[in-house]
Amino acid sequence: MARPRRPRLMRRRTRQHADRSPCSAQPAHVPAPVSVPAPTRAADDADDTAVTTPTVLLLGRVVIEGAAGRIDSSRQSAAVELVSYLALNPGADHHAIDDALWPGRLVNKQMRNAVISRTRSGLGKDADGEAYFPRGQDTGDSRYRLAQTVTCDWTTFQNFARTGLARHDEDGELALRRALALVRGRPFAAIDPQRYAWAEPAVQEMVSAIADVAYELSTRRREAADYTGALWAAHQGLLAAEENELLHRQVFLAHHAARDVDALREAAARLARINEGLGGGVDMEAETAQLLSTLLPKATPGADRSQTGRRHVETARTPPAGWDPGPGWCIGADRAAEAVDTVRLIPGCSRVPLISADRDRT
Repeated sequence: MARPRRPRLMRRRTRQHADRSPCSAQPAHVPAPVSVPAPTRAADDADDTAVTTPTVLLLGRVVIEGAAGRIDSSRQSAAVELVSYLALNPGADHHAIDDALWPGRLVNKQMRNAVISRTRSGLGKDADGEAYFPRGQDTGDSRYRLAQTVTCDWTTFQNFARTGLARHDEDGELALRRALALVRGRPFAAIDPQRYAWAEPAVQEMVSAIADVAYELSTRRREAADYTGALWAAHQGLLAAEENELLHRQVFLAHHAARDVDALREAAARLARINEGLGGGVDMEAETAQLLSTLLPKATPGADRSQTGRRHVETARTPPAGWDPGPGWCIGADRAAEAVDTVRLIPGCSRVPLISADRDRT
C-alpha cells in the first residue's frame, strides 16, 4: 500500500518561485471578486523582483519558500518549526530552542545539533557561499539567528501596516492592500497539534493585527464607494479570523451600500453557520443583530425573492405619490418571463420615482 504523500513544507527555489515574492513591495494589482465572494485566498501581488533568498510564510499554512538546499521530507517538520521560531525570535540560545521545540523534554546536544544541521542544509547558501542559517559560533554571541537576507511575511505585513495605518492617502491604502495580500489563511494554519505551542501568543497578535488592517481598509474603500474593494479587504481579514463579527459587519455594510440585498442575506446566513459551529453554537453579538435588523428589508406581502440577484416588489404602474429616490437615479421598465413588471435602476436621472430594484451589477 502506497504511503500518503507528505505536504511540502520547505520549497526549493525554482523558476516558478522566482517569479513572485510574497514579501516584496511592488504589487501590480490585487484581484478582487466582482460580486459577493466566498472568502478565498487572494492571489499574491505580482512583483518585478525575483525571489533569491528563503522566505518564511506564517500568515496561513507554514511554509519555507525559496530554500536553496535539500532536506528529506520526513525530517522537514522540525526544521520548518525551527526556522519559524527563529524568524520570530532571532538571537535565541540553545535553551530557548529546546524549550520551544521540545517542551518538557530533556534534550541532549546530539539531538539538537542534528536538527540544527539538517535545517542549515535545507536552507542552503547564497551565491557567495554564506549560509542562510549561520553557525552559532559565527554570530558573535553564540546565539542562533537566520541571515538578514531571509525574509518573513509577518515582518513584511507589519511594515506595510505601519505605513498604511499612519497615512490616509493613496500610498497608505496601497500599503494596507499589500499587507492584506500576504494573508493566505489563519496564521500557522494546519500545524501539527503536538508542535508550535510557543507560537500561540504570536498567532493571537497576528490575527488581531490582520483584523485591524482589514477593518481600516474596508472602511476606507466603502466610504469611497468602492464596495468591491471594501468586500475584498473584509474577506482577507476573515481568512485569518472567520469568527470576527466586526469584519462580518463590514461585509454587511458594503453589501447594503451596494444595494445587494441577496448578498447581504447570504453573508448573514454564513455568519450564522460559523457561529453554529463554534463550541456547540454561540449567539450573534448584539451589535451585529441590531445592524442586520436595520439593514435587511422587512418582508412584505406579495414580494417575490425566488430569483437570486433580483429584488421584486409588488408592482404598480403609478409610483407612490411623493416618493423620490434622490438624485442620480431613474427607472427602466422590464417585462419578466412571468409577465411581472419590474424596474431597473439606471445612473444619470433623478426625475422618475423608484418602484423596485433589479439593478445592474458591476
